[in-house]
Amino acid sequence: QNYAPLDYLSDAGRYAHCYRSIMNNRCAICGKAQADLHHVDTVGMGNNREKINHLGKYAIELCRSHHSELDSPYHSQQEFINKYHVIPVRINEIIAKRHGLKYESD
Repeated sequence: QNYAPLDYLSDAGRYAHCYRSIMNNRCAICGKAQADLHHVDTVGMGNNREKINHLGKYAIELCRSHHSELDSPYHSQQEFINKYHVIPVRINEIIAKRHGLKYESD
């Protein structure tokens, strides 16, 4: 049977898995190492990712293959999230430091 492991976790379990994926630079879907952050909130396209405050934005850690699938024009971001049952993680100071993102704490 073809199933995704995240299908069987609670929302809290999925969130914890996605948070660990971000902290360990591993794809939240397949576990491949050296994954990259995908910003769920619009970053780029007029928002310079080097200058914006990333705190409070949401992200998912994805390998190149899953990132390319998400960016393809065949489905929406929400369809991708529903397909793989990932939960975007809110970027906090710890994540921002880990990924070298600009942030300003309140």
